[in-house]
Amino acid sequence: MTSKIKQNGVEKNVQRDLYAMVNELKKTNSLSRGYQMVKSLEMLQELIDDNNLNINYPKEYEFEMNKFDIDKFDINYLNLYYQLNYKPMLEYNKKLCKMSSYIKRTISIPKVVYMKDRLNIKQTYQIANDFLNYFDKNMYDYFNYLTNKQRVFLGNVDCEGMATHANHVIEPYIILTPNETIDDSLTMAHELVHAYLLNKQRYFCEAEDLLYMINNYYEVYSIFIELVFQEYLIDHKIFQHDVIECAKKEIGDLCCYLDSFKDSAYLDHDVESYCYGHILAYHFYNQYKINPKEAKNNIYNFMLDAKDHEKMYMLNHYGLTMENIVNAKKLKRYINKHLERLNK
Repeated sequence: MTSKIKQNGVEKNVQRDLYAMVNELKKTNSLSRGYQMVKSLEMLQELIDDNNLNINYPKEYEFEMNKFDIDKFDINYLNLYYQLNYKPMLEYNKKLCKMSSYIKRTISIPKVVYMKDRLNIKQTYQIANDFLNYFDKNMYDYFNYLTNKQRVFLGNVDCEGMATHANHVIEPYIILTPNETIDDSLTMAHELVHAYLLNKQRYFCEAEDLLYMINNYYEVYSIFIELVFQEYLIDHKIFQHDVIECAKKEIGDLCCYLDSFKDSAYLDHDVESYCYGHILAYHFYNQYKINPKEAKNNIYNFMLDAKDHEKMYMLNHYGLTMENIVNAKKLKRYINKHLERLNK
């Protein structure tokens, strides 16, 4: 794995970006921005450690990292999250746990997922690349741009994949932990959407950066594109059996996350963003099947607007309401429609 990373020139990129981030942090007076920079440096540190990269640290590294009281800011972060996001949506969160038992009771979800086909990394890239070219030319161009700049690579992270950036200083990385199945291509597209949107400075900018990071809708577009990608693979007869297995696995995972809301005091941004991300993705996907162009425009603009937590009624502009989002019967109908399309 390490030789692969070195061969791709990632060490050189990470070394340069590490110095750029520390230099930027030295100029930072804002606690919010400094916090985000330190958090980004910590993520880069994990990337370095997990993949045994040979990196020389700047002399100022530890000093700049220690200037900010991360523990104190974490408390403020959670308080802000509670006030802006969790508290106003608490009544809806309580309904999410009921959705899980309903979905599991009415949809057959396999406990074991069996993948029968293996992919090499070249196939993984090519399949993702072909789909992005079909779905959105801008995303396709950006994926190839990041690939050519050696910012898409195999690595070791504590999940199937991730997209990370460094708060305006560097461009995103996409890191894939391969399992050699079609799920790798789906993950690649999922993370590419995060990277693509993170790179839009109108969308992730200055004073609003913290609000974006605690957004319940962070995962919506990435999960939406997985649903479109799954149907694309079925239509093109690409690893059809395994694509259906991936779709069923996602439904099972969603139910597990929904179960987390059985404790009304539960507070976890990742769980909430994953649940709302899936539910809203199915809503937009249903729109996409009726009018692809309009749905793509709606979901993109929705993601731009989603940083404003106080305007929950913005959902109405996109044909959505919180009552519909937490409607278990509607979610079940969308899931069944998707499974029917994959099994056609």
